[in-house]
Amino acid sequence: MPGGRVRSARVMRKLYGKVLQNMGKKGLHLTPGTTPKALVAQIVARSPHAEEDAARIVSLYERVVFGGQSLSGDDKREAQRAYVRLKRVARGWRKAA
Repeated sequence: MPGGRVRSARVMRKLYGKVLQNMGKKGLHLTPGTTPKALVAQIVARSPHAEEDAARIVSLYERVVFGGQSLSGDDKREAQRAYVRLKRVARGWRKAA
């Protein structure tokens, strides 16, 4: 269903944008050219235990935005939970100089 794919892409773009904004505020060096995989690498460099959540968000983002697939309700909830956990982890980071 095309409408579902459009809504899914909108949801994941918004969530991914929130991840970028939050991680940027916490000192990750993000540029317009930062790839989703590079984002995961930077998060893991700061908090190795956050790899699963960061990778899951990126995987869903790529699948939906670039692969044209729809999110299931479970996928959407999982992405939201992963984002909340990433925010919690990032609270303990000191902003890099």
